[in-house]
Amino acid sequence: MERLSLHIEYLLLRHDCVVVPGIGAFLNVYHPAEYNSATRIYRPMQREIRFNGALIHDDGVLAHSYARKYRRSFQEGREMLLQDTNAFIRMLEEEGELTIGRIGTIRREEENVVFHPMRTPDNSCAEIGLHEIGLKKTAKTGDSPKRAAETTEIGNQPIRFNTRRNYYIPINKIFARAAAGIIVVLAVALAAINPPQPGVGREDRASVVPFETIYNSARVLMEMATESAEGDEADSKPEENATVAEESQAELPYCLIVGTFRTKKEADAYISSKGTETGLESVSGGKLWRVSARRSSSREELQKELNDPKFRETYGEGWIWNSLN
Repeated sequence: MERLSLHIEYLLLRHDCVVVPGIGAFLNVYHPAEYNSATRIYRPMQREIRFNGALIHDDGVLAHSYARKYRRSFQEGREMLLQDTNAFIRMLEEEGELTIGRIGTIRREEENVVFHPMRTPDNSCAEIGLHEIGLKKTAKTGDSPKRAAETTEIGNQPIRFNTRRNYYIPINKIFARAAAGIIVVLAVALAAINPPQPGVGREDRASVVPFETIYNSARVLMEMATESAEGDEADSKPEENATVAEESQAELPYCLIVGTFRTKKEADAYISSKGTETGLESVSGGKLWRVSARRSSSREELQKELNDPKFRETYGEGWIWNSLN
């Protein structure tokens, strides 16, 4: 019973109709705010909970609430709901009256099921600080009817003020104090989590995107543009580069090769991994690119270096290549 009552109370805060299969439906009925010109009383909007025993078809809302609460499948949630409703009907037949949480009581009278709400609409409004407001005009001596003072009654306590110049909005003091306390706690928590950073060496700049991000992006784009321009300049002089390479190969045809790659980019990456002080250079060999540790016009000179134990320890697969062949 308690589990079923909690689900009904929870769903009534979010739905206008909650159907309990085999028992009936609980409905939220709203009454709009109104003003009675005869009695000069302002009545706030009210909510009333009613019961309809004719609506007993399962619409799946309660079963889905069970499944979500206990992390079960929809079918398992429906079976749990069926167990609770069967127990509810059995207890109602035995005792004749049952209380559903803070909603009200259900009583079986002959063949009918009668619902008695625990709170009236006026009591529900009073709990959240909404009261009826009554206005009474009392004309003063020498005042015109339009400028007559008005008296506002909240409950049984009259408050005098001019309603033509002022608005009165009733606010519960306990609620206002609690809201102010929560705001202060949130402000302190935010200040502790995100303390102000000292602005050393920074300027105030109005921008949605942080200025550092914009600056870094612009710097990267400028570097890419510079590299592209250098590449275009190198490509614009293919004949000159080819001439220099041919002269170098003609003077020093023998190369001490320590690596072979498919592209010049891979060869340059290998050279970068070994460091700038190794003296390695990339040499074109037709469709492949080779990395040379040293050039020479004498094969015997490179053979001596190739047989050096220190060189063998660093480049165990080195070999001599004639670039003119």
